[in-house]
Amino acid sequence: FYLRQGRIDEAFAQLKLATENNQTYREQVFSLAWEYFDKDPAKVEEFAANRPDVRASLAMFYAQRGAAADSLRNWNTLTDEQKAEYPQISKAIAQGLYDKRFFPQALEFAKQLGIDPEARPETITNGGFEKPIVNAEDTNFGWRVLRNESKFDVSIDSLVHHEGAKSVRLTFRGFNKPELYALGQTVVVEPGKSYRLSFWLRTESLRSAGMPQLQVVNGNNDQILAMSPVFPNGTNDWQQILVEFTAPENCSGIVIRTIRASCGPDCPIAGTIWYDDFELKRTN
Repeated sequence: FYLRQGRIDEAFAQLKLATENNQTYREQVFSLAWEYFDKDPAKVEEFAANRPDVRASLAMFYAQRGAAADSLRNWNTLTDEQKAEYPQISKAIAQGLYDKRFFPQALEFAKQLGIDPEARPETITNGGFEKPIVNAEDTNFGWRVLRNESKFDVSIDSLVHHEGAKSVRLTFRGFNKPELYALGQTVVVEPGKSYRLSFWLRTESLRSAGMPQLQVVNGNNDQILAMSPVFPNGTNDWQQILVEFTAPENCSGIVIRTIRASCGPDCPIAGTIWYDDFELKRTN
């Protein structure tokens, strides 16, 4: 009523009071201010009482509307002890921002939650596979593997490796699906910058008309940025593969993944490949 009358100061006082103790009213007030003031965060935050629960709610509100930077900014007004009181909110924000492809902010939330504590921008997480590969639902910025195929398997190998003590082994047992999106990882990058992705590859008894290769994809719109050469047939000792690409201006995260070259609807692949020592470097 006050807003419709143009009595802004009186409206502020009452609406701010409504955000203090009632979660339902709080969200309604934030929504009202968001629309009334043309999505101006400064105006919305004038309604927010300076309390941890209100700031946590405001961080969630922004995340739901794709205002990722404002979400993280409000969340970081809380102390570590206060953040720990709202694990469900922070987990929902981390996943929501990742799903909406706001990768830098999603990474920050994931690190704070301990979901991906070792993930860093412009860095391959666990690039040497010295640590276990967790389940896909337990990471957003670590290795994610295809585990529901009986004719394809991914596992850590402590007997065969290039550097360190381990590598990762991908085994094909007559896998014949035309599409393969395996062993992927999302990495935060800076738009407009150029990069070189390097990794070491070994093959054993690998054969198919549609060989595997590594693909780099713009995580923001799924457009292909670069691909490695197809992997060699047969048995081959360790060799380094380089893939260069530039992140477009609309790209804040890339996805690297193993795919296979097209060879028709029923084209089996058999054999084994090993990966080790992934590294991403900026070249400009």
